[in-house]
Amino acid sequence: TTLSSAPTMGGLLCPEGITNEKFCLKNSNTEIFQKREYYSVSLVWGIPPVRENSMVWKIVDDFTGTTAIEKSRGSGVDPSDPRIQLTLLEIVQKARSNERLRIHPQLVWIEALRDFAKTAGIGFPVKKELFFGIIEVLKIQSSAFRKSVELEIATKGTGLAGDLLFTSVSFFSEVPIGQERYQRDAKELWTDFAATVNENVVAEDMPLLEVQSDAFLDSQRTDAIVQSTLNSYFVANGLYL
Repeated sequence: TTLSSAPTMGGLLCPEGITNEKFCLKNSNTEIFQKREYYSVSLVWGIPPVRENSMVWKIVDDFTGTTAIEKSRGSGVDPSDPRIQLTLLEIVQKARSNERLRIHPQLVWIEALRDFAKTAGIGFPVKKELFFGIIEVLKIQSSAFRKSVELEIATKGTGLAGDLLFTSVSFFSEVPIGQERYQRDAKELWTDFAATVNENVVAEDMPLLEVQSDAFLDSQRTDAIVQSTLNSYFVANGLYL
């Protein structure tokens, strides 16, 4: 969870010992800072989900000790492909235009790449043969970009070598003020968004887009506990027979 502060104008000047607002004057020059809380959410493109809920992406170990990554034959989503770059940017723009997602203005890696490529005169989308070279240049120039992109483009090899496994973009989404139990609503909002993108943006020959966030885990655990309790009740009472 990430916290930041944002000022709102307002405030009252009250005589000493007076708490009734009727006897106070409004001071328009006073800044009141209100904490804003954010959670991280990722739109993951390339690895099929391994959970029942197809909109929740997570890697889990199987009984043979191998993971979904190790068993993967590679992804059909290659971010060096100009078509994929444009689609990723379109997904990001659609997410930002959805006010209910309450996304922080901090750039994600595909937006940073677009801005750099345009400023450098390379143009966007970046040509396939230039893509990974430009990524490496940006990683050298910006530690923030380096940390971000290392988690967003996954390959089987070291760094960006080997078969591509998945591509993702991650946002900070603001927690609505006064909502302590926001996780379930947030999960539904992002799941609905991913479903809309899969229906209207992602090409038929591409893997589905999945949404993942640690903020959703509590509601998932609660659902699992409830489902397990119901199953136990049904079995105990012979309702499955």
